[in-house]
Amino acid sequence: MRQIYEMRLEAIIEAKKELIKEERRKPRSEREETIQTTIMLPQLVRMVIGDIKEKCPDLNWQELTRILIEHGFSIIEHRYGKVIREIGKVRKKLMYPEIRRVRNFLMDTKVNIDGVEKPARKGISIRKGLHSGINTVAEKLGIEFSSMIRLCIYHSLSTSSELPSEVLNESKKEIERFKYDLLEAKITLMMFEWGENIWREKKEEWLKELDNLSE
Repeated sequence: MRQIYEMRLEAIIEAKKELIKEERRKPRSEREETIQTTIMLPQLVRMVIGDIKEKCPDLNWQELTRILIEHGFSIIEHRYGKVIREIGKVRKKLMYPEIRRVRNFLMDTKVNIDGVEKPARKGISIRKGLHSGINTVAEKLGIEFSSMIRLCIYHSLSTSSELPSEVLNESKKEIERFKYDLLEAKITLMMFEWGENIWREKKEEWLKELDNLSE
């Protein structure tokens, strides 16, 4: 079988069906551990997943969304792995920043980078190892976990040769937003690193200047 990221949506669903059936036949104790969570999904995504499910009645919602998420995450890792690693390296250098504003931003700010129109909360099930991988990338990029899941789904949907143009266009729009955000994340962290270096070099000098001004 080709690498997952090389396959179209329809091909990956067909390829995964038999594996899912085999997994169902296993005793619960032998099945791969999954993590249950809920995320906000926009109306269009809920519509298209429901449409795909109707055409694949032997897959339930949890199984189908798991395929989409795994497929999309594989594409993200393949396409953007290099820049994600670069961002991760800079973030690691900023593990203990001295500037409090930088520390607060890095530790407590998570952005939502995709549009969520007419959202509704839906339950999903993700393999434990995959959940960990997606969460690691989300942390590196400072992106909300739910936003990262939706981006995985968009990347998977964008490979379809059968879905309506509205779905494909929306998916591609969100992918372009993600690519832009990757560059923003990289340059922001680079500026933080530069700021930290200047701060360590100049802070004592600047403090003396302030003391002199206050005399």
